[in-house]
Amino acid sequence: METIKVQIKDYKALKILKDLEDLDILKIMENDGEDLHQGEKLSVKYAGAISSETSKKMNNYVNESREEWEDRDI
Repeated sequence: METIKVQIKDYKALKILKDLEDLDILKIMENDGEDLHQGEKLSVKYAGAISSETSKKMNNYVNESREEWEDRDI
């Protein structure tokens, strides 16, 4: 594989590169060749990955599912 150095001028470009990394098309490295995400907290890596509205909907769904599970007659 070929390694190149890229200067990021806009946050949108970094997001696109991270999306390409998620698709396993490229790997983002630090300047010294180490994996950029090695040791990175997942809360930092995925901050803002879903909207606040989606997060609330997911949380409500989980809470409703838990209530249904607890209320079942078995």
